[in-house]
Amino acid sequence: MNPVIIAKYRQVPWVFAVYRDISLQSVYLLEPDDLEFYFTKWEEKWHADGEKDINNPKIPIKYVMAHGKLIHGTAPDLSVKRKKTTTNKRKPKATPPDAAGFGPDEV
Repeated sequence: MNPVIIAKYRQVPWVFAVYRDISLQSVYLLEPDDLEFYFTKWEEKWHADGEKDINNPKIPIKYVMAHGKLIHGTAPDLSVKRKKTTTNKRKPKATPPDAAGFGPDEV
């Protein structure tokens, strides 16, 4: 991400889709003015970091919900936390049934 790309982003509306697993929960529309806070922040970071491009900056869903217009579905329930899974890199996981006969890489 750099100022040239950010300038393009300032010209178009943004659509954010929120999913729970594979189900579409809601869609929000934000106009460029709604995202000016982030555009400015990204430009400042780009300059402060010696004109180094920013890789995949994030816009929090709470910001999208607070500043965007809900155009489909219902607001997501952010109080429900996702389950975190831990993996042990030394011990390979069991091959899932849909792996077409392929197993995990050897460690």
